Amino acid sequence: MVECYLYFKTWDDEAKALFECLRAIRSPKLRLLWSDCVYEAWQQNGYPGVYALDVLKASDKKGKYCKCYRWDVGSDQIDVMCDDDIRGLINIMSINQTCIFCIYDNKSYPKNTFTVFRDIINIQDYPDSFYKLKCFSTPVSALDFFRTKGIIPIFSLEGNNDFELTTISPVQGAPVYRHKATKYLWYLDNMHKTHYEVFDSHGKKHIGEATIDGELDQRKKDSRKRPIRK
Repeated sequence: MVECYLYFKTWDDEAKALFECLRAIRSPKLRLLWSDCVYEAWQQNGYPGVYALDVLKASDKKGKYCKCYRWDVGSDQIDVMCDDDIRGLINIMSINQTCIFCIYDNKSYPKNTFTVFRDIINIQDYPDSFYKLKCFSTPVSALDFFRTKGIIPIFSLEGNNDFELTTISPVQGAPVYRHKATKYLWYLDNMHKTHYEVFDSHGKKHIGEATIDGELDQRKKDSRKRPIRK
């Protein structure tokens, strides 16, 4: 089974949106690692539903004698990385060669990979091993990658026999589909692209939100949502 470890370096609005989506999926193939600052914020404030996910503190996995270095392919310079979280990530990769490691931090890297290497004892003889960490700068890019790896289900309104395309004007640029059984109207929230908005058959009453794998949650209905139709 392919396993993905996703490392949250910061806790901004985009990271929260991705986390909420993953919380709804609760895939057993996915493990979350948080930087110390994010983990400590969780300990102090708590994040709803977090216990449904496998969350680890990355720095708890650090090696006592491990030093990590950043390799910039566009420069001859080699930079020491003293971040305990990064040490933890590399150590996890060292003992688990069957996993895919990802970083989410809103930064773009060449070819979407972050290359580092480590040396345990003989610093002058680096590198010991190279590691290419998959990096994402948007929730959409992360979710698309998880779909291709079978980490999250593939669900789409387009080409789905349970839905039909309507002639209603697109919302936020997203086409509106009708669920044949319930007549509910669905469209993808194009702001975050991590859930679907669902309205009644008239497009006036908000019914709730659906996860990206098509699970409708009517507890998330919001009477303040702008109707699809006037």
